[in-house]
Amino acid sequence: MTSVSNLLTSLLSVEEKILEQQIVRETKESFSLKIEDLVWDKDIPYMEALVILMEQGDIEPERISKLLTPEILSKLEIEVEDLNLLKTKQTDRLGHLFF
Repeated sequence: MTSVSNLLTSLLSVEEKILEQQIVRETKESFSLKIEDLVWDKDIPYMEALVILMEQGDIEPERISKLLTPEILSKLEIEVEDLNLLKTKQTDRLGHLFF
């Protein structure tokens, strides 16, 4: 009986993890969509939209990486590079497209 109980507990744990991952994925997509909407509607940079949403949702900076899709992360990286807020390589970022 104990092994059946352990098996059921294990299965429930797996189901909970899958559900949690689905929620995080949906949250990532919906949060990133909110960022895109703000950027386009208010004609503001991605960083500013991110800060606005963090303030509105009382989201701590430590949690924000879990809420961003790779596409938004990429756009933020380009934006901060353009503002010289992030160290980049000495070579031109677009140089690889021409060689």
